[in-house]
Amino acid sequence: MKINFKCDVCEHDTIEEVLNDVTQYSTLCGDIEKYSDGGVAIDSELTNSEFGELSHYQCMNCGEILKNHGVTITTPEELYGWLECNDMLKE
Repeated sequence: MKINFKCDVCEHDTIEEVLNDVTQYSTLCGDIEKYSDGGVAIDSELTNSEFGELSHYQCMNCGEILKNHGVTITTPEELYGWLECNDMLKE
């Protein structure tokens, strides 16, 4: 099944999964630059991450947290059920 989500608030079509306690490792690619304001930029590539605990799902555009009858959706099973009940799944 494909997700056919449409946000009730902004009508955007992408859901994002929000995780707590995520550890991310990046490999530095070699370029580093210091700006006149003192800021520094380093080229890096994501090489590994360790995912923490699923917090909730939300609209990627506006951040509206997905809820089922006022209760925050916090598991893939709850999300599937909510999408199914709201006719947001397609073949």
